Amino acid sequence: MQVEAIYNQGRIELTQPLQLRHPRVRVMVEVPDEEVLDTPCIPSESPISATLNEAEQSSMTGAQDTIPNEIKHILGPLYRQRPAASAADDKQALLDSLAEKHGS
Repeated sequence: MQVEAIYNQGRIELTQPLQLRHPRVRVMVEVPDEEVLDTPCIPSESPISATLNEAEQSSMTGAQDTIPNEIKHILGPLYRQRPAASAADDKQALLDSLAEKHGS
């Protein structure tokens, strides 16, 4: 089904009311090429907000790929790739950090 919508400052607004069977629905958005700038810009809101409502933002799997990229961009030269670790390694790192912080 195709419905008309308007992109307005990071949000997709449907032009007509629509009742959906489920509260969360994955959608595809087609943006005219002439409306896209050649240079990437930093959005005022996360790209995740280009969904139908706020409850869907945390569940969109495509957005999960953009979050690490946003973090890398924010950290810039301070970003470092963490080596692969097991749950036991993570727990030990946490215990070491707490011991260092609290002097135990």
